[in-house]
Amino acid sequence: MKNLITRETWLSLLAQASVEELDSLRNTMQPNQKIQVMKTPVAGTTLVRARMGNTGNQFNAFEVVTTKCVIKSERGIIGYGWRLGDCHEEVELAAILDSELQIQPEDSLVWEQLHKISQRLSTEHLESAKLAASTRVDFTTMVRGE
Repeated sequence: MKNLITRETWLSLLAQASVEELDSLRNTMQPNQKIQVMKTPVAGTTLVRARMGNTGNQFNAFEVVTTKCVIKSERGIIGYGWRLGDCHEEVELAAILDSELQIQPEDSLVWEQLHKISQRLSTEHLESAKLAASTRVDFTTMVRGE
């Protein structure tokens, strides 16, 4: 099941997972390696760029607070973690999980949990899209004389 999830995907899932899901992954994996924190969790801002109507020139929309962390395991594997918001413990845990996921066996329960996180996020995205679609207003133009 591991080969269905790329590192880019699991980094995204770790960034969006709830604290409970991260704890569940940690308990399943039971990381026991010593780690060296290469870059302590630090909060900063990231500029979000957008396009009007998803077309046209980009413009600076707003800034969001993000937290990132980099660790190195005793095996020399570097793990990265980042999340929206100011959440130091979660981002360090995500970095530890990233380093562990790089060496996990293919038949692990961890991959099933990652798929569950992915399914939850997909469901939430669909529900959000349905809610947005239900509030959409279609304007009609009346032709003069009708």
